[in-house]
Amino acid sequence: KGSNLVTVLLTLICGFVFGFPIGAKLASDFYARSLLTRRQAMILCVTANNFSMMYVFGFVLPMLFPDGSQNTKTYLVLYALPFVLSLFTLFIFREKKTEALQKNTASRFQLDMQIVDAGIISGFESLIKICGYIVLFSLASRFLSLLWTENSIIALLIKGNLEITNGITLLSQSNFPDDEPLYLFAIQFLSLGGISGIAQTASIIKPSGLSVRDYVIGKILLTVLLLVICFNINV
Repeated sequence: KGSNLVTVLLTLICGFVFGFPIGAKLASDFYARSLLTRRQAMILCVTANNFSMMYVFGFVLPMLFPDGSQNTKTYLVLYALPFVLSLFTLFIFREKKTEALQKNTASRFQLDMQIVDAGIISGFESLIKICGYIVLFSLASRFLSLLWTENSIIALLIKGNLEITNGITLLSQSNFPDDEPLYLFAIQFLSLGGISGIAQTASIIKPSGLSVRDYVIGKILLTVLLLVICFNINV
């Protein structure tokens, strides 16, 4: 039990600190090593697969809210709440014993340098693949922006959810009457991860046998939950 908790915490912390899509990568790798059950891995793919704090607090918020007015609220919504939700769903609502971890030689968690080294090497291989998706969807997003210059809500949703960085840039150029709709758009973009993010995650978790469909459904549900909570947090 203790080793399983360490695995979960490691996945969450690394996912939040190092950023998307490290959370999904670690969850799928730990599942492949039988250190997580399928259910645990899928939950962590959804909750730990987040944009890094450096990206959010160093790029997104300074661009949209340079006065820092949304920093605390964003920390609670994007990181604290998913962290608590992960621990709650993983350890309060446990799966049945028959669905527990497979008992084999890899089921004992040993956090040694061999595992860390293998993870780093595998991570670099995945990053090369991910860079290809980022370039592809960035070009597609720019091309769409050139063809479709309209700045309606629908246009912003489609363009912003195609590729996040371009979506945040478009969001900073929008003319909303107040900060609330601007903030909700930002949370939606960041929580869902965009089509580009889904494609990147799919390329990472498919080899382990985890479900891309379940990941997308989980991300949508989590995004809706966070948006609802945003209405009720006044920080």
